[in-house]
Amino acid sequence: MDIDEQVINQNSKEAEFDIPSSHDILSTDRATILPSVDDSSCSIVFNGKHLQQLTSEDVIGSQFETLTDAENFYSNYSKVMGFSIRKNDIRYDNDGQTNVRRWVCNREGERAKKYVERKDRIREPRAVTRVKCPAAFRVKMNKKVGTWVVNQFIPEHSHELAMNYEIKFLRSHRSVKDCDMAQATVMKTVGIKTSQIMDFLVNQAGGL
Repeated sequence: MDIDEQVINQNSKEAEFDIPSSHDILSTDRATILPSVDDSSCSIVFNGKHLQQLTSEDVIGSQFETLTDAENFYSNYSKVMGFSIRKNDIRYDNDGQTNVRRWVCNREGERAKKYVERKDRIREPRAVTRVKCPAAFRVKMNKKVGTWVVNQFIPEHSHELAMNYEIKFLRSHRSVKDCDMAQATVMKTVGIKTSQIMDFLVNQAGGL
């Protein structure tokens, strides 16, 4: 997938891969994620601030022990802010090990013109979801100390963010609890139809 670097807001702080900068120096602050008892992302604290309050200056230069920690941070951040994320770019070193990973807002990029300008269309086109959103998060491996350092964090979006009640429907935040998955597996094993299992889980969750 091509990355349209022209859509990135030039006012946002960004450290390029091949250009040394002060952001390549590890921050003394650790990425501290403190989830609440009710698993609400709104109470997570990162470098002393709630996720909703973070700016580029707060995030760039921070470090994570693992790539999973970095992804969990951006996933929690996107959930609080009201947008969905997806993996966008990955780079490898000479040994074939991942040394750069980038995530973007799910509305990054744009639909290919061949689909937009299609003349022989029979069905109505799907709603446009890609709107060149510049929001992105990128980390790079610092081999000297073995941690992942943030060298790009762009908080700006080119679209409206989801309301609180809409967030659970966003693609990267839809999930099935382990207990529900186990229950569904048992019900499927004893011959209950998938539609009946879904109805049961909906009713159990308090749905219509």
